[in-house]
Amino acid sequence: MSQQKNEAALGEPFSEEAVAEYLQRRPDFFERHGTLLLRLKLPHETNGFTVSLIERQVSMLRQRNAELERQLKDLIAVAKVNDSLVEKIHLLSLRLILNSHARVAGRRYRSFARPNDLLPRRVEML
Repeated sequence: MSQQKNEAALGEPFSEEAVAEYLQRRPDFFERHGTLLLRLKLPHETNGFTVSLIERQVSMLRQRNAELERQLKDLIAVAKVNDSLVEKIHLLSLRLILNSHARVAGRRYRSFARPNDLLPRRVEML
């Protein structure tokens, strides 16, 4: 089965010729859609036994980019957790500052810290 028949079977709305003509009429298309260009794979013609250096470099850069994107998502998740923790500690600090009596401050600390996972084990035993 030819590639065009495969595309027709998949319900592709445009022929390769139509896409090529569209891109020729809009030479700035990939400037406006840079993320699409990053996902395209354009293999270089080789004799079948070697891989083009450029193709190998692009492949490595794509892998590195995917790895960095995963790391960034992980860092953002950690930052959100840290932000929540800072907010809880700030609220606890304000509550403790507003209390002048040490025993009341200690009870308020424990009642706030325990459900918010801010209570170290050694303090919990006191």
